[in-house]
Amino acid sequence: MRWLASSAALVGLVAMAGCSSWGQVQLPTEVRVPVPVPCLDALPPSPKVANDEQLLALGDYDLVVTLAKDRKALEAAYLELRAAAGACLR
Repeated sequence: MRWLASSAALVGLVAMAGCSSWGQVQLPTEVRVPVPVPCLDALPPSPKVANDEQLLALGDYDLVVTLAKDRKALEAAYLELRAAAGACLR
């Protein structure tokens, strides 16, 4: 029981010694407050894709390659538009 009292006293002394080493507390000089802003100023640009006439003029291999490129471009545009619109949701 005696060691408990001396331990408590030792903890108290350490705690008081720690308080004196803090020094002066710095107060914040700037506070940032979120302000609502319009979601979009303009829509992202649409990707350029091949039209029907251009696709009809292509051979099989070039047609498949062009369609794959168009699909990737449209997917990227969709993801960009979705991210921009997602910021507007609450």
